[in-house]
Amino acid sequence: MGNTDSQTESVPQILHEQHGLTIRRNPKNKFVVCRLHYSADPVKDTPEWEQEARMGIDNATFEREYNISYTAMFGQKVFPQIHEHYSKIIIRHPDWPEIPPEIVCWAGLDFGMRNPTSFHVYTVLKDEDGTQYIAVIWEHFRPTENAEQLAYDLSKCPWWDRIRWIAGDPTLWNKDQMSASGIATSKASQLIDCGIKKLIRGNNDEQRWVLQMRQHWADLEFRKPTFRILDCCPNMIDEFQRSIYVTMSDTQLRTNNFKEQLVDKNNHALDECKYVLNTGIRLREHTDPDDRWKKEKKEIWRRYLR
Repeated sequence: MGNTDSQTESVPQILHEQHGLTIRRNPKNKFVVCRLHYSADPVKDTPEWEQEARMGIDNATFEREYNISYTAMFGQKVFPQIHEHYSKIIIRHPDWPEIPPEIVCWAGLDFGMRNPTSFHVYTVLKDEDGTQYIAVIWEHFRPTENAEQLAYDLSKCPWWDRIRWIAGDPTLWNKDQMSASGIATSKASQLIDCGIKKLIRGNNDEQRWVLQMRQHWADLEFRKPTFRILDCCPNMIDEFQRSIYVTMSDTQLRTNNFKEQLVDKNNHALDECKYVLNTGIRLREHTDPDDRWKKEKKEIWRRYLR
């Protein structure tokens, strides 16, 4: 009997309900939430309007955005675009673009000892028609024997000297390691000491990253993607293809705040991609680091002489 009363207390209280409008009170925090559906507007409450609104939108996204269905994305592919527009997003070997040796690059690192260490190199390239896009051009994906071997393996990357920074998992900076002298240190410090000098703390905001990826891969029926992957990076491609949303039960939805979340499994490359894009790659005209440095020096002097 006590369990039944407890479950009743966790169920939202309906204060008002009519066609297209529901007002509920959360019993835990007493917040009042109003759910206003598009069908409350008589102009939109027609099959013709819904059919037009569904154009260019997959069913799960429509259910979430228009029908306010919190469970619509659960178990769904996070990035269906890579299945529907594979040939646009993935660049096969015969069609690889020419990558100048002086190009500016960025990299991401998701460190693992028993799990794979994921390291990818990113740059900005341009199509013949002038369309710019972020390209993933090199992959290291295997468990790490030791930090020295990892630094040596990564230094063999053709663009190692052109990498501006390497965005890593923020937890790498936790002082949960012990140095040979008995002083508490971090994995980041150990990796930097072994030669991975350009390591910086990445941004771990998953929602922000997913939004960026949706923008890069939006409307691919009518435009080119602004994020592409060379097929020499098969592990990143595989993780994008297999990524799905976490499924929550009805009980969890009643008692917890709703939040879209990716399944936290086999996502080392995706985590590392998240650190990189959130840290700040932007499409830009100049990719030659020497040209960019000249511009930055001019700006410094201009401010100094102002």
